Amino acid sequence: MLKAICLSNAFSRCAHTVLLAALLSFSHAAYAEQAPQKEEPPSKEAFAALLKETLLKSGAKDEIQLNAADFSMKLGERQFFLQNAFDEFVASAPAQRGDVVIRYLHSYLKMAQDYPKTFEEAKAHIFPAVRSRAFISQSLALIDGKAFAPVKFAHQVFAEHFAIFLEYDGKSNNEFLADDLLKSWKVDFDSTLKIALENLKAKSTEEFKKLSEGAYQSPWADKPGIARLLLDSVISAQKVKGAPVILVPNKDVLLLTGADDEQGLAEIAKAALIAIEKSRQVCGFALKWSNGKWDLFMPPQTSAAYNDFHHLQQLYLSQIYEKQRDQLQTAYKKAGRDAVAASFEAEQNEKTKAFDSLCYWVKNAELDLPQTDRIVFEDAAIPGEGKTLGSAPWSKVVEVMGEALAPIDTYPKRFHVKTFPTAEQLKKLTLEK
Repeated sequence: MLKAICLSNAFSRCAHTVLLAALLSFSHAAYAEQAPQKEEPPSKEAFAALLKETLLKSGAKDEIQLNAADFSMKLGERQFFLQNAFDEFVASAPAQRGDVVIRYLHSYLKMAQDYPKTFEEAKAHIFPAVRSRAFISQSLALIDGKAFAPVKFAHQVFAEHFAIFLEYDGKSNNEFLADDLLKSWKVDFDSTLKIALENLKAKSTEEFKKLSEGAYQSPWADKPGIARLLLDSVISAQKVKGAPVILVPNKDVLLLTGADDEQGLAEIAKAALIAIEKSRQVCGFALKWSNGKWDLFMPPQTSAAYNDFHHLQQLYLSQIYEKQRDQLQTAYKKAGRDAVAASFEAEQNEKTKAFDSLCYWVKNAELDLPQTDRIVFEDAAIPGEGKTLGSAPWSKVVEVMGEALAPIDTYPKRFHVKTFPTAEQLKKLTLEK
């Protein structure tokens, strides 16, 4: 039978801030002592009862109702759906399940404390936000200085590297909305986004700043910032040569020019490199407006702007791959795996001045390789500099090695490899020293 999580403090008065404080006093060791490490996953009914009992032990005085029909819990007047919490609880190791319970209860109480009870009350204060797709997998919920698993924010991925979120602009908080909060309001992402875009449109009447003829920078330094890229009326109002092309180097700067404007492309790339020195980079990939949606864009290699656009990409990928590598290595260590998440490295070609990325495929090692411009092959058994056998372009490696590179469901992309190329395959790769 599941036991409620042991909390070090009990409170007699019912206030959400007090309940949050009680939950933050949670001791992982205390939960581990009560929950057997080989405990089988509970039924939905038992899990809901565990949440209810934990809230009661923390001092909750509001009425708590459990509804088996839609697998929800009502705390006072607020309803919370439990499926996401249950799925994660079941998927977690027994020793980690206490973290899941505390994090979700913390999230529910934050919703009750910080957000209006109804969507009607909230909708005028909801705006879209645009961030890197990496934000979904790499943002951690910090509770009293302790990092928990990623929060399930409501979002929509577009153009591979970007994501749209919904942000509540309240008096005391600006936070991305969680899936569970939308569900408690009985609204979906698409309908909420439509309202958020209308709210944003009303705040987007200023004109773009002109960097040069045909190159522009957004004037807004508010919370929605670069989310104006979602407003077709704002983007199409600017006079550019060819299809609109944008860069969003940080959350405050939206740069715009035309795909056929060589000077404009060079101008916004330079401006983007300056912008990321002042504030953390959002994404290094450019977008082009095509057939009613944003697609990835890259100038041709013959363009004078190509190196700067490619450099922006490499800086971004280096940053997010490094964070991902740290997370994967921590996960591998906990799981007792010998696999290594290979590093993403970037270097500048002395001749072309272009920035190329590379990773190392080492013999007799189980690796998760990042997707890079080139792969360097090494045999650690060979002494000295001879261990580096040479490198080959990513496309050539895929052509020769085929299914040996097994894709992993991660962002950014990684590929799992267990076996090193044979002598015949190395020959086909025509490695460059």
